[in-house]
Amino acid sequence: MRLIKARDLGYEPAGTIFSNVSDFSAERVNRLKDKCYDDIEISGFNLMCGGDERGFFHACIHMPSYVSLDKGVPIRLSSKDWLEPSDTSTADYEEKDLVIVWDRDEIQHMIDIFQLALDKLKSQ
Repeated sequence: MRLIKARDLGYEPAGTIFSNVSDFSAERVNRLKDKCYDDIEISGFNLMCGGDERGFFHACIHMPSYVSLDKGVPIRLSSKDWLEPSDTSTADYEEKDLVIVWDRDEIQHMIDIFQLALDKLKSQ
């Protein structure tokens, strides 16, 4: 994995999985630079849909970060909730914002963990 400026996401290949770094953690990393040895807080997993030659990306698919309730009962997410690209873009990030970019092996590991969960659910 790599820690990069969010505004540089558009230079990454389409299909890049990234997680936003919390504002508190980003501020600390930006202030301390390579003297920062703390854990950082991340949120969500996002799929960057592709940038252009100037490094501007124009959409991404977010893993849902909320679930709607109807009278206290969670509403099942639809295919649209999982696959609909949002208009998140480079313009939504400030210079200080950071993201974690996951590498291919880490993404495969995530898939393996989800597959393990599915296998266990199927056996019940």
